[in-house]
Amino acid sequence: MFAEEFLLRSDTTDTIPQFIAELVRAANDLSRVSTVGREGLLGRAALTICDFRDALLDPVIRIEPGEDKISLRLRLAAASIPRWTDEQIGELLLEAAAELRRLRILASAKENA
Repeated sequence: MFAEEFLLRSDTTDTIPQFIAELVRAANDLSRVSTVGREGLLGRAALTICDFRDALLDPVIRIEPGEDKISLRLRLAAASIPRWTDEQIGELLLEAAAELRRLRILASAKENA
């Protein structure tokens, strides 16, 4: 998806708060989230954060995947769920939710500028 399209799509911006809530619910009750569900949430969070950042940054100043510590940790955890404790997964999900909130605020400010 092109970066500009990401911010302009109302279905994307409308679902971000829902996804943030989903991340927080999962973090608070990981016993109800399967391994596949955890992988999906972590992977989706990493991609959403990358897409959001791409949409917000000037094309010349793109963050390379290796420089994005949150997305990198989310992807690593998604690829190796058994190596991570429930507490660590919960912390990552909450960290992803916080980052998405922050990026959503930045996107809103950019739209209103």
